[in-house]
Amino acid sequence: MHHSTSYLQLKEYFQQLVEHATFINGFSGYFARELHDKQSSFQGVCYPCLALFGYGIDIEGEQLNSTAVRSMNFGILIGDVPAGDYEAQYQTIDRAEILAMKVVARMRYDSHNERHFLYGALLKNTIEVRPIELEGSGIFGVEVSFKLKNHQSLKLNTEDWNDINSICE
Repeated sequence: MHHSTSYLQLKEYFQQLVEHATFINGFSGYFARELHDKQSSFQGVCYPCLALFGYGIDIEGEQLNSTAVRSMNFGILIGDVPAGDYEAQYQTIDRAEILAMKVVARMRYDSHNERHFLYGALLKNTIEVRPIELEGSGIFGVEVSFKLKNHQSLKLNTEDWNDINSICE
């Protein structure tokens, strides 16, 4: 059976990937303001940076055996690219794509490990990679979108509701 995952668990997973990767120097969570705050801080953002861009859940299935399909996006961002140097921008996007594929390869590896919470969850055919530019910032890279599918219990816990006994009577 596939393990369930959560918003925070996935954030922590990507943060740990960055900590263990030899090719990514920074991390930013789901909120755009987190990336903005890091850019504005004294330390700034360490590039290349993995930034989480999106998260959502769709529920599938019947009865209590439901599955959650989580849609996620992350970007590999590289900063300080000159505004008028298109060749440098193309090269930066190419480099970011190579780094993104390394992250995707690690995700695939983890999804084949029976002890990992991502076991069997990565839907490889949903992976998409697109070039991105954060306008006016000199930051270029790629955005990776993908989906994870795993068990999501929708079983009601009656202890969570103080009106269940009166409804069922």
